[in-house]
Amino acid sequence: MRRHLHPSTRLILSAILVIDILVFFAYYALSQQQAMHSQEKTHETYTNATYGVTFQYPSKYTLSETKITDSTLGTGRMITLLEKGVTIPQAGEGPTAITLAIYENKLATLADEHPLDTWVRATPESNFKLATQTIPNKLTIAGNEARAYAWDGLYQGISYVTHNNNTVLMFSVTYNDQGDTEKREDILSILKTLKLSRGTASVTTSFTGTYECLPHKDRDGIHTMECAFGIATDDGVHYAIDLQDVPEYMNTSMGSRIQVSGIYVPLEAISSTRWSTYDIKGIVRVSSFRKL
Repeated sequence: MRRHLHPSTRLILSAILVIDILVFFAYYALSQQQAMHSQEKTHETYTNATYGVTFQYPSKYTLSETKITDSTLGTGRMITLLEKGVTIPQAGEGPTAITLAIYENKLATLADEHPLDTWVRATPESNFKLATQTIPNKLTIAGNEARAYAWDGLYQGISYVTHNNNTVLMFSVTYNDQGDTEKREDILSILKTLKLSRGTASVTTSFTGTYECLPHKDRDGIHTMECAFGIATDDGVHYAIDLQDVPEYMNTSMGSRIQVSGIYVPLEAISSTRWSTYDIKGIVRVSSFRKL
């Protein structure tokens, strides 16, 4: 004999079922939230293909990058890591930070047996004159020789100097006192992730030829009137030349004989399509320009 549930019993069972469903979805939503939280990125990755530098840094930092263009320092990059939420004062010194200064091809100009030591001791930017030790510690970073030393200026600091293809890489951390250990631990974790490759800024060369507007690959097509600066060497090869760091070119007319020196980047290493219409073999970022 089939038994019928009392209406109040059915109502109670329905309520229990609804509660079970709500509990299930609440638990599911909480589980998803916890899973998403556990998968949150704890580190970011910085890569600079020009200098062959890659490293990871904690996500609590904000990274900024500026170009170094100085008659004494030469060219390079300054990468700064500031903790998120830290404000930079309008006047006065900035907050403590982790930095990477990249000085392009600096070791290539030092013709001695220990160019890294020479750079550390002779260059004001190394801060070694403020060092609290007379001899920098020798160590290895990312498979390359390196030097480390503590210094004391406006802030206390530690610098780790290594190189990649004659380019100096100086990692530094500043802090207020010896009890401020967090950033010092962070820079060590960053250095452990550092990877170095050849990079596109590792080939320095010179070219002699005729100053020109670069020819297009399609010489019979319709072209705009802009002039992309270049040099045609005596063997008939064309190269684009980046002249932003050498104002000497401004008084030189097209067709003049010139000699340029700088960082050569082959066309196949360039990701931009800007140069695809020109009949060139590569680009020279010029550091020296001379009219012959």
